[in-house]
Amino acid sequence: MRLDRFTELSMRSTAAMRTLPRSYRCRMSRPARLCMLVLVTALTFAVSHGAFAQPSLQEEDDWSGTWNMSGDDFGPGKHDPYGACCAGKGEWVPFTPKYRKLRDDFAKLPEYTVAKNPDNHADCISGGVPGELEHPGRFEFLITPGRVTYIDEIGTVRRIWTDGRQFPKTVDPSLQGYSIGHWENGRTLVVETRFISPQADLFMVGPLKATTHTHVKERFVVKDAMHLEVQVTVTDPQIFTRPYIYQRTFKKLPGTFEVGDCALYNRDTGHGTVDLTPPPDVVSPPPN
Repeated sequence: MRLDRFTELSMRSTAAMRTLPRSYRCRMSRPARLCMLVLVTALTFAVSHGAFAQPSLQEEDDWSGTWNMSGDDFGPGKHDPYGACCAGKGEWVPFTPKYRKLRDDFAKLPEYTVAKNPDNHADCISGGVPGELEHPGRFEFLITPGRVTYIDEIGTVRRIWTDGRQFPKTVDPSLQGYSIGHWENGRTLVVETRFISPQADLFMVGPLKATTHTHVKERFVVKDAMHLEVQVTVTDPQIFTRPYIYQRTFKKLPGTFEVGDCALYNRDTGHGTVDLTPPPDVVSPPPN
């Protein structure tokens, strides 16, 4: 921060101190008054830089609605969601030798086998963080004080806490992990996620999962009323030789979506056989 900006904030903080009753200020020791000044200056700086910012009504309207993956992400030089899983593609992904071998061995498997479909969505399970946003499914954000909630069409619910809390010392790992975010301004949400389950997908397809050491940082930016951009940084020394960074773009779709129940129609046992028994006819009750 520039010196003149710090001076300005200090002057504003001093002015705020003077609003306290004189009798109260007189009873405060000099160190206490100094600590109070530093605290008020820090709070003023945080507020002025959006640490406690919430989107305006117009910005909330831009965040609202149904989002889906943009086709603009595909093509030469783009982040192909299939590229990280297939030999000859995604060579720029900084895998450790162990995980590159896992990726390459997977790519040699024949198509249309159970082993070729180990991602969570094949079993009607959420992809988790970060893999869920690799799938071309519809989702929405619900913005409320202190929290942003992500909901997608297969029923995934993810909480992103924006109430200023710190990470707990320990939390049971989950597919969505534990996410804490802050608003840099009404159009930019920065999220960090820890305590991710080793069952969470890293990519759209493939066998590579997160580990208990996986940390994910996401920077969501509403570019305009129709486009949402997210930059993702995945850090895990077991999987990557350096942070794995990529970018995604989502487009707003018209209308809303109904949350489905994928598990209700999951007829794949996951053991090489599929139950092909036709489901019973569902007959609506007669009107009253």
